[in-house]
Amino acid sequence: MLKSGLLSITFRKLTAEAIIELVAQAGLACIEWGGDVHAPHGDAARAAQLKQWCDDAGIELPSYGSYYRAAVSAAQGLSFEAAADTAAALGARTIRVWAGDRNAEDADAAQRAAVVDDLARCIDLAAARGLTVSTEYHSGTLTNRFDAAMALLREPSLAGLRTYWQPRSHELPAEQQAGELEQLLDRVTHLHVFTWSFDAAGGVTRHALADGEAAWRRYLAVAERASEQVHGELPGELPGAMLEFVRHDDPAQFLADAATLRQWLAPTPAPGSGSGKPE
Repeated sequence: MLKSGLLSITFRKLTAEAIIELVAQAGLACIEWGGDVHAPHGDAARAAQLKQWCDDAGIELPSYGSYYRAAVSAAQGLSFEAAADTAAALGARTIRVWAGDRNAEDADAAQRAAVVDDLARCIDLAAARGLTVSTEYHSGTLTNRFDAAMALLREPSLAGLRTYWQPRSHELPAEQQAGELEQLLDRVTHLHVFTWSFDAAGGVTRHALADGEAAWRRYLAVAERASEQVHGELPGELPGAMLEFVRHDDPAQFLADAATLRQWLAPTPAPGSGSGKPE
């Protein structure tokens, strides 16, 4: 069964302690800590403290949201080594990064090659710490489109690269997006779970997660088919369904969304598996 979780960046204004309490109250299984606020890059002591708090609360830390941009961040003072050390101190198994700083259609051959080379370097550095590297669908990166994300994953030097998955647009048919997820199953790390819509100017409206039930039940059904061998060198690590942002940044809405997600992820009882007592 997919594991339920939360990206800490959903509540950047809350303390780590408050986030842990919310996740425990919501009954979710895991947290991805972000490197921009709650788990600063290179602060191993802070990461170890977060790990201890989460261990005590029975919460897993499968991933680290580093915000490292391949071929960009090192020149800006953020080393991948610092991000990897923080992920290792958290006990995470993958590091989320971004593939450069421009859309695939806007990057020339040299810029794309630089991103690929740096990702390959990061994969090797992560592997030495027992970690994998995962990109995500994101505007302003080489994985802003499905075909571009697939092209990056097919790079010979990036065989160890993983990817997150999330709906690319509410305007695309759910069937099409589920088909894209199907093609990525052997490389998917985690799913970002939210229900958003966009207006003509590109503005985002956040909705209750339940408003996207039909589409999300389809996506989660696809993701559930991932086997324990999906991640190769990380046997037993199944994708997580990680809530990202909520309507009005409201903790009460988060608790409602978490209840919705847990309901969707609950196993369906087999026929005849009731109490056995006569009605």
